[in-house]
Amino acid sequence: MLIFISLLIITVNSLTLVLSYSFFWEKAYRGISEKQYEAVVIGYKKETIATRNFSTSGYYNKQVYFPEVKYINVNGKEVIKALDLTDNIPPAIGQTLKITDTEVSEKANRIELNWIMMAFGSVFTGLTAFFACLLTTYLRNEAFKKRVSISLYGALVIWVLNGVCILLMWLKY
Repeated sequence: MLIFISLLIITVNSLTLVLSYSFFWEKAYRGISEKQYEAVVIGYKKETIATRNFSTSGYYNKQVYFPEVKYINVNGKEVIKALDLTDNIPPAIGQTLKITDTEVSEKANRIELNWIMMAFGSVFTGLTAFFACLLTTYLRNEAFKKRVSISLYGALVIWVLNGVCILLMWLKY
């Protein structure tokens, strides 16, 4: 039983950290530390991903289109890069977007985000942090009320951290 709980804890903690890092922490850090540019969408970079609808169904390939943008960097050079995130409805060709970027980054960091998805993602990572903390408290002999309060604090820490990142991105935008 302890091995099962440990594997579950590792999985949920990994999910929380990967989602928070990818969608909140890294974007906020890049938004603050990199130069901001206005870029024009010039095309799309097509990637194929394997996905499935249900856990019992087989995998199928799905096409995902990442907008490619063109901008002039601080050195006056024209740069063409794909954005790091896409949407169900990608921006139209010719649309101007706010981005941040450095020469060493593989993809440009899109600042204009879908705020509803960011809020949903923040709530989701807060919930996963709550359950990760709750599972972790079962390794010690604590009362259930104390386990829930510890878990709420853990969820609150992740939620506030992600909220601060969203706020920083909003202020940069």
